[in-house]
Amino acid sequence: MPDHEVLLNKMTVLEQIIKTSRLTVIISPRVLARLDKIKKESPQAREAIRWLETSLSSGRRVRMGTSNSTGSGPNWLEQEAEHLLAEKNLLNRNSLFVTVLTSQKEEEKSDETTNGNTKKAAISVEHVDGFFLRLVTQDDGAIYK
Repeated sequence: MPDHEVLLNKMTVLEQIIKTSRLTVIISPRVLARLDKIKKESPQAREAIRWLETSLSSGRRVRMGTSNSTGSGPNWLEQEAEHLLAEKNLLNRNSLFVTVLTSQKEEEKSDETTNGNTKKAAISVEHVDGFFLRLVTQDDGAIYK
């Protein structure tokens, strides 16, 4: 689950994640709403929305989330991930199911972004560049390559 900053500033990395793995990227409706809110002033937001429209309609491994979560505060995207997993009865598993991707370094995070302090084993929060690097350097090529 990428935050809106990943779609604005790290689109090429997100595209590489999709091309080099079998992972599915879930887009939160709130992330799309944030892009929609800034599209008049931001060419990157317009480009991200066009990319999403193309990706969603072409059958790539990009899906819209259906979360009705009303989470707020710095962990709202983590709360949406928890809601998504709870709907599928996967929240209390000990294995990782959802990674929230961010483009901000820990010291740059504002109160509008996730803070990486998720307490659920099924959810992690990672910088998109670090996630991609880990993804492509995995020894177990069966999952990621």
